[in-house]
Amino acid sequence: MSSIIGIDLGTTTSEIAYIKNGKPEMISSKISKIIPSLVAIKDRKVYTGHTAENILKATPENVALEFKREIGKSGVKIKVGDEDFLPHELSAILLKELKGIAERYLEREVKEAVITVPANFNSYQRQLTKKAGEMAGFKVERIINEPTAAAMAYGIDNLEEESKILVYDLGGGTFDVTVLEMFSGVLEVRSSRGNNTLGGKDFDRVIERFILEEINKKNKIDLYNEITDREQLLLAKTTIKECAVKAKKELSTKNSAEIFIPFISFVNDDLVNFQSELTRDKFNELTKHLIDSTAKTIEEALKAANYTKEDIDKVILVGGATRIFGVNELVESLFPGKINKGINPDEAVAMGAAVQAGIKNEEINTDTSLIVTDRCSYNIGINVQSIKGGKKIENVFDCLIPVDSSIPCSKVETYYTSYDWQTIVNIQVYEGYAPFVYDNTEIASFKVDGIPAKLKGEEKIEVEFEYNLNGVLEVYVSIPSVGKVHKEIIHNLKVEQSSGNVEKYLIDSQIVVNKEELEKWKEYELADLAKKTIELAERKMKKLDKDKCSEITVVLDNLKQAIISGNKDLVDKLEEKLTDILFNYRGI
Repeated sequence: MSSIIGIDLGTTTSEIAYIKNGKPEMISSKISKIIPSLVAIKDRKVYTGHTAENILKATPENVALEFKREIGKSGVKIKVGDEDFLPHELSAILLKELKGIAERYLEREVKEAVITVPANFNSYQRQLTKKAGEMAGFKVERIINEPTAAAMAYGIDNLEEESKILVYDLGGGTFDVTVLEMFSGVLEVRSSRGNNTLGGKDFDRVIERFILEEINKKNKIDLYNEITDREQLLLAKTTIKECAVKAKKELSTKNSAEIFIPFISFVNDDLVNFQSELTRDKFNELTKHLIDSTAKTIEEALKAANYTKEDIDKVILVGGATRIFGVNELVESLFPGKINKGINPDEAVAMGAAVQAGIKNEEINTDTSLIVTDRCSYNIGINVQSIKGGKKIENVFDCLIPVDSSIPCSKVETYYTSYDWQTIVNIQVYEGYAPFVYDNTEIASFKVDGIPAKLKGEEKIEVEFEYNLNGVLEVYVSIPSVGKVHKEIIHNLKVEQSSGNVEKYLIDSQIVVNKEELEKWKEYELADLAKKTIELAERKMKKLDKDKCSEITVVLDNLKQAIISGNKDLVDKLEEKLTDILFNYRGI
């Protein structure tokens, strides 16, 4: 039997849940229900989660962390060891491991998932997350907002309640505030506001800077500039990071934290160490600007929902960073006595994603399940030319679907040709809040031809947007005079060219077949596609030394596994990669 699971794909940690006997339940790895969102590449092998966390302590250059923050940023590649990856490719590797954890825990195949994203993610980031899930082997049933998922985890046990809820979601790397109304089993999102560059890690960095400044002051040095060895520098930074995280956690329950680092590095042949106390009051002072910025986001979300603080009945805290004392103090001061203590901040999002999965899979009784309505996180519109006071203005952003529109939704607007004898129109779709397109994010561009050649303004062009629950936008462009309709589904966005490194690691992170099974590759349908190359590689390996053979062996085993799994695209890529390697040994 196949299962569908809910995944909270976080910046610093990820969690998985499923429905058991009609209720959400967490899935645990062998170590914990909270899995570090880390990917390590070492000795041509991929490691994730807790294993990657151990590698981080010894060789941080081999580990990728916080890559969720980089998803959708143009030109960003993340170096792991000596290989580069796009951020969503690292998410795919992590999701593959989460899939394996779920399958081992449930002892059955898992094909589908509901994956959560920050409410403030744009369409590009949502669809890259969906793509990562598909690369990991999932059918991604839904992409839902993290605060909405947390509210679902609460709502499934409080179906008859009528209340106005504020979700304060401070994760490792992102921050969202969502305002919802719950009535008669309906959970209606009223507004969402957030910051994709604020999270618990920013509080860690405040402590890191405090430690570094104290070290430099005490030792009269500039630590990071005086460590010349790159590996030693990375180790020193990692050691300070670990101590900062430990201190932050202690300050959630204590008035002070003792920070002791017996060895950081050598500078000018002198041992550098550190011992100091950080009080909660000092930490609050250092992080006041971060906490104050979350208060501003609360105000924006309430204003967009047309609510006051007094209108809110309950506050749900989500994300491990909400345990920070100053955060709790702020929320309690704004909403006295309204914080709900019944939901685990680390588990709420995954549990809510599982509720959504259970509703889809009919594992939750549809008579007693939630109906959820969400909202659009950005204005969505197109690039138009505008005429004001007889003056032509280019690159104007014309919004069709405003922020906070209930989704699914649709909107039609009518435009006209902008110059004489125009036969083609270029439709450029943008997201954002600025009045001109160059300050917004382009999410798609395509051309529509077949417009009858007439004087400008004589030919009508109708543009319709349909925006669905997964954040997929369908655009219909109609030329009424000739009955032409062009449809464009904006889910294959402009993704940068793959690093070319990810495919083999997506195989590596699967449950690998044993060597005996691997050698049965010739019995499978795709064997003929790579048979000659594999046989050549095996002949070459008999003549090469062990070090050279290891490079060939990794690709060779992955190629055989791709043949067994029936993945033709991967067979083609790995066969080409193996051919390139063998070319280097052509004289042997």
